[in-house]
Amino acid sequence: MIENSCSLVPIGVAEGWAMSLSEQRVSDAIRILCWPCAKRIAESATELADLKVFMEAMMSEMWRVMKLEQEQVHEQIDQMESAHEKLQNAPNVGRRERVQPREVRVEDEEPYGTGFDEEDDQDFVVGNKKQ
Repeated sequence: MIENSCSLVPIGVAEGWAMSLSEQRVSDAIRILCWPCAKRIAESATELADLKVFMEAMMSEMWRVMKLEQEQVHEQIDQMESAHEKLQNAPNVGRRERVQPREVRVEDEEPYGTGFDEEDDQDFVVGNKKQ
């Protein structure tokens, strides 16, 4: 005679035992198996479900930690950028206060004023050479 032989007793009807939720799900798929066979399958399914839940929890925790670290890195980058901008702007502030702004030249305006011609300029240069 074979030990733990399977009978055609439907699962859930066997004497004196109760099934957990995961065992019930497994039992629905394998109703023709006997109690010892179903119990082994249910235990392995529970272990797999536990592993899956564990992996999901670990992945969730890893994502949470990575997100926190990423936020910290971005904060540090922002601090470094603001410090760099302050260093760049600090020397220019003093210069802006000391140096007077230059007057903007109008394009139509002549460089030597309105009463000065090129002929006057040539006469001046030629006149100086002759003297």
